[in-house]
Amino acid sequence: MKDLERFKVALLEEKARLEKDIKELGDYNMGSSDDDRHGEEKADEVEEFMNAAGEIAPLQERLEEIKTALNKIDGGAYGLCEKCHKEIDEKVLEAAPESKLCQNCKAAE
Repeated sequence: MKDLERFKVALLEEKARLEKDIKELGDYNMGSSDDDRHGEEKADEVEEFMNAAGEIAPLQERLEEIKTALNKIDGGAYGLCEKCHKEIDEKVLEAAPESKLCQNCKAAE
């Protein structure tokens, strides 16, 4: 694959961005622990916390896909479909460098 370094750079940049986003969402503070807050204010904070927690899961999943792709680069298996073991088209990798499947196998899912 001729553009392996370009894909690696893109994956590393996306990895850094995801890690930053996950950290920011994870650092969400539930607010003051004072019991003088009103019930409605506490409920709003819980709702905001749950929304932030719901945003973290898909980011973590994508981060794991990125890490897997980077490991494949290091192991020499990057760009090969996990199902049919044929090369994944570079256009697919340009759109989603963490792709595990070629277009045919992806369409078959």
